Amino acid sequence: MADSDAFHIAVGIPLPTDVGDEDFFSRPSTPDSGERVTLKCGEKVFTFSKSKLVKDSDYFRACLNSSNFVEGRTSVIEFDDIEPKVLKAYLRIVDMTTTGNPFDEFIAMTKWCREHAQDFVTVIEVYRLADRLLNEPVRVELAESILTYMQHEAVTTVNKSSPEGIKWLFNTYKNAYDNLDPNRPDEANLQSQIAEVCCQQIDIDKTYALARTNTEGEAFLEAVLMATTQRMATLLQQTRSLGIKMERLEAENQMIIENGYMGDYNDLMEYFSYHYRDRMHDGDFISIGDDGDGDEEDDENDDEDESDEDDESDEDDEDNEDDEDRDYGEDGVRRDH
Repeated sequence: MADSDAFHIAVGIPLPTDVGDEDFFSRPSTPDSGERVTLKCGEKVFTFSKSKLVKDSDYFRACLNSSNFVEGRTSVIEFDDIEPKVLKAYLRIVDMTTTGNPFDEFIAMTKWCREHAQDFVTVIEVYRLADRLLNEPVRVELAESILTYMQHEAVTTVNKSSPEGIKWLFNTYKNAYDNLDPNRPDEANLQSQIAEVCCQQIDIDKTYALARTNTEGEAFLEAVLMATTQRMATLLQQTRSLGIKMERLEAENQMIIENGYMGDYNDLMEYFSYHYRDRMHDGDFISIGDDGDGDEEDDENDDEDESDEDDESDEDDEDNEDDEDRDYGEDGVRRDH
């Protein structure tokens, strides 16, 4: 099986069944009547849609849209320093992103290293090619998928309690780091992020021991130590900030106690919780009882007492009227008892 076929099968990107490896990119994945470009890479020749190449790549846009360049006049571009499998993977990504399947399929590439940490280097090379061809959307998406893999999938792949698992994880991080160019800002930034992931996932003493056994591990070790120092500084700053907040709360609590507002902070919280829960709405008090004391039964009893008094008063008035009627005779003359 050809290397490119093995690569795509390993990363979970199937080749079309009706197209052989030799002419996989000599035909479009979808009908395309637009102008096509020939890309020569070593002994491989790929024919690809011009509109797809120039869509997000400033490099291809400059080469192919200007007659000042021979590539623009001939629609032929030669690459002498790019591996065919890397260019092929890049073209596959471009094809997916321009046909409505952005990275859902290609992200599987970041999950394929299971035995050899060195295999992940191919993913880094595709990232570097996207950076070189000035394809910002692809570069950003690949960077995110690389970091996601290193933070999650790579960690769950191995047994971190075993020396072999830690060594595999270390080599995956180190190989990715070493194959990035520190002189290119975007790649240098990704290097820093990889070193930060390493210091989070592997104890620094184990990282140091593994790096010391590798003659080419000095740069990576230095980056991890720097990331560890920065992480410790951040944690220390957060701890100090929490300490200041705690001191402020303790001072406020002491002030409350000294002024006799409440016996202690817990009583204060209990007081507010009891009296004001469910009583605030948009900043205004909502009364629970008629008199605001929360005792509805007392309010109802008060109303009943008042009603009873009114009824008794009315009955007394009626009795008095009856007595007065009985004091007068039919002739209207009052009778004295």
